[in-house]
Amino acid sequence: MQQPPTHSGVNLSELTFLVADPSDLYRDLGRRLLYGFGAGKVLDAADAPAAARLLTGRTVDFLLCAADLPGFGKPGTPNGGIGFVRSIRLNPSKRVTEAVMA
Repeated sequence: MQQPPTHSGVNLSELTFLVADPSDLYRDLGRRLLYGFGAGKVLDAADAPAAARLLTGRTVDFLLCAADLPGFGKPGTPNGGIGFVRSIRLNPSKRVTEAVMA
């Protein structure tokens, strides 16, 4: 009988993640899932300014960002997360390897 693969080949313990979402529930769920899969470090932020502060002086390997992240652009803008991701992509001092919108 053939053994199923036990590891994807990616060592998540060496990666830093940032979960940026206005919902406490989704940030907590994201943290728990990532740590459960073996993530080394998981940061979280409830809005764009807090996420930007967490990006100062460190590299984040993977950003999980809500499309409705508040605190970026005009108040009440429903797609603040999209603008936030765009802004960090254009700013070389904000080091994020990959970003995913949810």
